[in-house]
Amino acid sequence: MSKKNISNKRCYLCKKQTIQSGYLISCSDESCGCVFWDDLVKTEIKLLRKNYSYDKNVLITLKDAGVPFKTEVPFRDHKKNHYFVYVIDFGGLPQAAAYVGKTGLHPFHRYLCHLLEIHAGKKRVSKEGKFMPFYEGPMSNQEANEREESLAKYLRNSYQTIHSS
Repeated sequence: MSKKNISNKRCYLCKKQTIQSGYLISCSDESCGCVFWDDLVKTEIKLLRKNYSYDKNVLITLKDAGVPFKTEVPFRDHKKNHYFVYVIDFGGLPQAAAYVGKTGLHPFHRYLCHLLEIHAGKKRVSKEGKFMPFYEGPMSNQEANEREESLAKYLRNSYQTIHSS
């Protein structure tokens, strides 16, 4: 079980107190749902093999943060129903840009991979992604594909720019 501490950082969304588990920081207000990785995570994780999402140091970081590994992700009816749709906000001007993605990993694991540029996908996410306001899942691959598209379309009303995979 991960050890949780009160963080001196404030939530990007609601500006309330945050809780830190390892390098993962989450809003103390459960209704907010905002999470982000500490800026130190990029410099502290030394990858044994470049571009490897199951690197020992990545897995230790995930365990310290209490993020479930792929085999522990809550499955619905069948093992194939383990996809998630997530949003990463770029910060900056109010609701300037965001990225909507789909993953078979836990969304916090995928977010860390983005930051470490492991199978990074959109390079802009690695460089400018500030926080994850929410994610949805688990769901089937087909549901995730449809939800990713509909969520990106919906968020275009709130954000100036939406990036999607």
